[in-house]
Amino acid sequence: MLVLELVRCEYILRRKNIIALGNSGAGKTHIALSLGLAACQKGFSVAFTTAAALFHQLMEARDETRLIKLQRESQEVNLLIIDEQGNRISEERQKTGEIGVVPTGSLELASQGAF
Repeated sequence: MLVLELVRCEYILRRKNIIALGNSGAGKTHIALSLGLAACQKGFSVAFTTAAALFHQLMEARDETRLIKLQRESQEVNLLIIDEQGNRISEERQKTGEIGVVPTGSLELASQGAF
């Protein structure tokens, strides 16, 4: 029932976030992609990335002084889907990477981790 509510994409209009937690193979990525497709069909801009790819993209942008531009571009997206896909970013890399993306739209995160 909840997924059918989310397909309406009202959470995007309200700028609410979704965090999908569960074991490997539970279908988090499948649901995230389905909700992204529904958002596209309703005319929202959607971006999909993995957590590791986003982290590396942010680190490269910081090193090349393109971080502000990348952050500005991420704010133009209505729905940013970040999928962990089993990739872990080491704690050491996280400590050295004090950078981030703050979407002004909605964020959908699929993770096996606990928060």
